[in-house]
Amino acid sequence: MKTSLFISLLWIMIGIGAASCDKDKEGKLLDASLMCNLTCKNTSLSGNLVPDTISRVDYQYNETTKTLKFTHANSGFNCCPEEIDCKVSLYKDTLKIEEFEKEASCDCNCLYDLNIDIQKIEKKIYYVQFIEPYAKKLDPIRFQMNLNEVSSGFYEAVRKQYPWGASVIYE
Repeated sequence: MKTSLFISLLWIMIGIGAASCDKDKEGKLLDASLMCNLTCKNTSLSGNLVPDTISRVDYQYNETTKTLKFTHANSGFNCCPEEIDCKVSLYKDTLKIEEFEKEASCDCNCLYDLNIDIQKIEKKIYYVQFIEPYAKKLDPIRFQMNLNEVSSGFYEAVRKQYPWGASVIYE
């Protein structure tokens, strides 16, 4: 009887430990803010610095304020998102930026430029991963960022599926 009670308690403790390990894999949520214009980009304008066939992430680190700024050019979302936001988490050395929209109210998609500021970032090497709702089957945005060596840089992914590449389709 004591043995079966001990084994039951042991299984419960193992289950609790396993559940807490799974939560830890999600990482620590970081203090981040996102700003963007909720009007679809006009990708036919010649003044666009980044072609609409490219999803580009620029970063800039300020060592004094410990702020990391990302600009994600040509992020795909619904045409009527109501609100665009992100969740930023840190797990070991991986920064995960998950972009999402509050509501997809229209039957169309378009591109937006997002500005993401993350506070209290230490100067070290990070692996950065962007999770984009409309790019799940496309090349991911994943890159290494060594803030010990450079405080700014960029990463690009080629995108030619809707809503990316509209300027090529309609030329």
